[in-house]
Amino acid sequence: MTSMSLRLTRVALAATLAVSGTIVTTAFTASPAHAVTAASTVDGEISRTEVIARAKYWLGKGIPYDQGGSYPDQDGRNYRTDCSGYVSMAWHLGTSANTQTLPNYSHEISRSDLKPGDILNSFYDHVILFDKWEDAARTKFSYYSFGSTPVKHVTGVSINASHFDGRPNGDYKALRYNKIIDDAAGRDFTGDGRDDLLGISDAGDLKLFGTNADLSFVTTTVGPGWATKDLASATDFNGDGKGDIVAADRVTGDLHLWTGRGDGSFNGATKIGDGWTNIEQLTAGDFTGDGKGDIIAITKNTANLLLFTSTGSALSDAKTLGTAGWGNVKNLAAGDFTGDGKADIVATNETSGQLSLYPSNGTGLNGAAVIGSSFHLKDKLTMADLNKDGNSDVIATDRTTGDLTIYASNGSIISDTRKIGDGWTTMTNLL
Repeated sequence: MTSMSLRLTRVALAATLAVSGTIVTTAFTASPAHAVTAASTVDGEISRTEVIARAKYWLGKGIPYDQGGSYPDQDGRNYRTDCSGYVSMAWHLGTSANTQTLPNYSHEISRSDLKPGDILNSFYDHVILFDKWEDAARTKFSYYSFGSTPVKHVTGVSINASHFDGRPNGDYKALRYNKIIDDAAGRDFTGDGRDDLLGISDAGDLKLFGTNADLSFVTTTVGPGWATKDLASATDFNGDGKGDIVAADRVTGDLHLWTGRGDGSFNGATKIGDGWTNIEQLTAGDFTGDGKGDIIAITKNTANLLLFTSTGSALSDAKTLGTAGWGNVKNLAAGDFTGDGKADIVATNETSGQLSLYPSNGTGLNGAAVIGSSFHLKDKLTMADLNKDGNSDVIATDRTTGDLTIYASNGSIISDTRKIGDGWTTMTNLL
């Protein structure tokens, strides 16, 4: 295993970008988070998405704050109606813990590492449930709280504020439930909670590579006839927690969606667009952070970078993310590299070989950062959270050796590399 200490070098967007292009910020309205389809068991493992969905179940119901009272969750299980009972309900614990016993179910983390479903706990009197960071610098966040009637969702809070919910900032410790699991990044095709890979072989077969815990793969042939569908990518397009496929036919220009069943198979194709013969490259991921995978594409003639947001069953009109210069991109991929719930873009420059990261802010792109070199030697490139740490990693094949390598993200840089396969020269594309 070779360590890479590639420092995240911020570069001026108008200056030495690895992929030249003017970034245009455009406005979108994000839809509410999607509903959880696979429920946890009491005191069992639970995904971050489900924790937040459970927290929202008590929101807006006007439940009276009462340390001697109780209220049921979605399944009818009662929890105490106060701050720690609320967290116990969101975590799906078997009992209503209190602020002094919640640490028994969790472990302390750095505040900078807070993710959805973690908590800020004041040992003697209060606890709040962390929702999400609201900026890339992780200085502002939102949270859920039941410190009074009713349950509330608080936004725009500075992590350096003097008080959270009326209690001194310094009284709180960041804690993570011991059985919480990071959500797959919209690429779980087998239903095991882990991201998988897809590839199109040189024979035109679509291959599914189910990922094991040791990053080995179980390979299955999904179907033939994909030779002209190499403009393809994988994402959870409809927000049901299962990985789907979107692909444009190079001959007809039709864009189709294949929704995943969660068992390694897919439903039949649904046409969701036409006129895609002018698209040079496409990738997919949840760019806006609304739980549904969007499509990002580069046009052939104008080399513009376009965003098509997903409604769950169709695409919105194109929005321009970048103009000019994107025609020099060899590989375009999307994934949540920074771990903030929104898919970022990575792109390689054909000339310099630099790999650049363009973080998503939900509506546009933040400034680029160079995170790798010599990526012009990579034939195929995609992003997936194979190691299940909440950050999408870069996965690439070497055009000469056929080696498959994971370039692991720690949320800000490529922190480690590891060869995870060989013989991948037979793949014409990675999804």
